[in-house]
Amino acid sequence: MLNRLKRLRAVLTPKRIFRLVLMVAGGWLLVALILGLIVHFYGLVDRTQSADVIIVLGAGSGPALTRRSIHAAKLWQQGLAPR
Repeated sequence: MLNRLKRLRAVLTPKRIFRLVLMVAGGWLLVALILGLIVHFYGLVDRTQSADVIIVLGAGSGPALTRRSIHAAKLWQQGLAPR
């Protein structure tokens, strides 16, 4: 048992633990970056289509609600929905 602990201490040096933590953090950072790019480019594609109604979801009063309302008005003016 004592020999196993000595071998484990020899293998798990602070330098190796630091490298492992850096590799794991770097891997998660890469995954987050890739997912962020996927979401960004997915949002760039125009997916407008005809519908029965246009619904503007609330965002509290402010610039976000204004942007959404203007976008909904443009879609209605294009004739994508009767209401």
